[in-house]
Amino acid sequence: MTEALEKEFEQYYCKYCDKAYRGVLSKINNAALAEDIVQSAFLSCYEKFEEFDPQKASFGTWLNVIINNRLKNYYRDRKESTDIDDVDLSDGGFEDEITQAMYMERANSDLAAALELLKDRERLVIIYKYFKKKPDKEVAEILNISHANVRVIHTRALDSLRKIYEEKNYIWER
Repeated sequence: MTEALEKEFEQYYCKYCDKAYRGVLSKINNAALAEDIVQSAFLSCYEKFEEFDPQKASFGTWLNVIINNRLKNYYRDRKESTDIDDVDLSDGGFEDEITQAMYMERANSDLAAALELLKDRERLVIIYKYFKKKPDKEVAEILNISHANVRVIHTRALDSLRKIYEEKNYIWER
């Protein structure tokens, strides 16, 4: 990488590092892991910086996509389970709790699989709106698209999810 490109990258790093870290930290609430994810994303940006084209997207958008992919991998790889010692077996109603837990695990697994089948922008809009509870205006700013475009993508994403759920016979938790 040329010295000019390294200087340009350094400016982007200084501009976006703290904001990216705070954003990741707010999503995973683990400082060390948030730092690892952000540094990994910046390393990826650095390695491919010569290919970066500001005509296609801003650096912030590019970085955000990389970070979101890292977060998606983190959530997919994270295994959450209930310790059997935490289940109250005293009232005899444990079968219902286990059945419900298995049902919810299947529903969550189905949702994760369905989200993977969406286009990237559709998946991001759904994640920001429903999991991160962001309003359309904020989603538009994060994705660097118009407010109206967020609504169109949201509608298409929901239609796509409905079709995926029907085709795959996924569990739809209402």
